[in-house]
Amino acid sequence: MNRAQTFPNPPKPGARGWISRADPYPLPHGLGDRWPVTVLAVGPKWCAVETQDGCQWVVESRHLDCGLRYDICGNGSRTPEHHPAVLDYLESYLTELRQNPWQATIDNHRFDLISRTVWILRRNGREPPEAEEANQRRREAEEDQRHTAPTPPACIWPGPSPGGIADLDDAPP
Repeated sequence: MNRAQTFPNPPKPGARGWISRADPYPLPHGLGDRWPVTVLAVGPKWCAVETQDGCQWVVESRHLDCGLRYDICGNGSRTPEHHPAVLDYLESYLTELRQNPWQATIDNHRFDLISRTVWILRRNGREPPEAEEANQRRREAEEDQRHTAPTPPACIWPGPSPGGIADLDDAPP
């Protein structure tokens, strides 16, 4: 499969985006990786953003991901990441990443690519194919457990018969 060329969307006021970890540069304390944000203002190397809970932050531009555009045809066109053709490409790319063995020295990079590709698919409303299969297997296992779960005993309190509770004063000495 040919690798598509990617182009980051530049941040603009009003744009949606996500906070993104940029090693080795730490995120501001209290701000989490992949949190959705709205861009409020943009400076030369910073962006003011607002999280979903209304908190406002100033972050370095390297920590803001406003999505990507992909050239999946090799003709210079830039298609947004939410386009169905791009999502189909990303699913194929993810399958390829998961199937091909890599050298141990670059395997961590592979896992980062897998994680990022899964995240891009999910943030655009598409569940990765293997995740759907895993969810289906989990649902089937839960259903099997419901059908094979032992029935609780009819009475868990060792006491009088279902006719009622005996009066303790009537109990034999």
